[in-house]
Amino acid sequence: AVLRVLRLCKDINQKRSSDGLWRGKATGNGQLISARPGIEQPGAVFVSEVNVYYHRLQPVQSPAGFELTDIWTVHTDGTDDHALVNTIADETARAAADQWIVYEHDTFPNGTRVSELRSVRGDTGQQALLATERFTQYRFLSGQRAVFNTEQRLFSSSLNGTDARTHAIVNFPLTLSASGTFDNTLIYREFESRTGRATLKSITVSGGSPVSLDDGLSYVSYVGHVGSSVVYQRCVIEIDPDDPPRAGACDVDSVNTDGSRRAVLASHSANESVQGFIGDQVIIRRNLSGNDQLIAVPVTGGTEQLLMTMTDSEFVQLIVDDLLIVRRPSGTWTLGMNGTLTKIGSVAGDFGVMAVGDSICLNKGTAVWCVPQDGQGPQVKIADRGKVVGVL
Repeated sequence: AVLRVLRLCKDINQKRSSDGLWRGKATGNGQLISARPGIEQPGAVFVSEVNVYYHRLQPVQSPAGFELTDIWTVHTDGTDDHALVNTIADETARAAADQWIVYEHDTFPNGTRVSELRSVRGDTGQQALLATERFTQYRFLSGQRAVFNTEQRLFSSSLNGTDARTHAIVNFPLTLSASGTFDNTLIYREFESRTGRATLKSITVSGGSPVSLDDGLSYVSYVGHVGSSVVYQRCVIEIDPDDPPRAGACDVDSVNTDGSRRAVLASHSANESVQGFIGDQVIIRRNLSGNDQLIAVPVTGGTEQLLMTMTDSEFVQLIVDDLLIVRRPSGTWTLGMNGTLTKIGSVAGDFGVMAVGDSICLNKGTAVWCVPQDGQGPQVKIADRGKVVGVL
């Protein structure tokens, strides 16, 4: 059975008061898997294979008054609940893959924060140092590699700390940030804050020369891919003499990772934003001030298909297979590619919307609800206080 992990707390405003970590089916059957005091609320929880990784607050604070956390792990059946990394430093998990955890290790010598990015195996405790440069940001995993960037350098390392590679370097006033990864490709963005212009580039993880994916004259941001087609938003740059340049209304474009097959998918004068992907279709919301259009367009370009007209209080919350999960004032609905709307529950999620097997689970306030995605069953309250944090 597909299980769900919940984090429950007695008082949502008290970080140190916790009922622990729970798992349960979407029908409501639950099991407590950890009841340690001081489970961080709120705090990131990661699920990988048969392990759950979570944070516990240390009894002391940093010299600067920050809360300090350790990283703990427990099997999904509630056994082997123990500390994985618990030193006098502040440890914060950033990602989990297989048995590896990528985490940030912060110390405070002389009251100054010093950060390192490390990894640790959940089964053996083996550790590796991944990055020590100041202002390094962990971005995401690319297979068995962790991807990082500073403002001027993009690099990656295998999870065991070997085979470090630099993928891109820029000079001020340019900055860069890693945007996404798929197959053997990294997508990153170069940005010039004085003009507001940005450029998307692709490069293979294994090496090679970067490829520019746009003309660099607009503000652009990566939103995903379909096959080898990169989908991105291209926005006008609004200039205000009293403020830095900022992104205005956006169109949606696509291009192959080698720079070929450029296509404009949506270019209305209104702002257009990508909601997700179904097959080779890009789902786009066109903002028309209370009369928004939800459309589907082939990733290589072509005729758009109107799926739904939306008000300002309706939102796409999730895409599951070929269905869009839509929040409406009247509850939770599904929308098919043929434009059919089906109400599946009277409770609409505020956040934490996830597919759990054949059900949709969500948070409404602090309560957790689940409902079969075909609507053939009741919407069940799983917990009065909690948060959907992962799926096993």
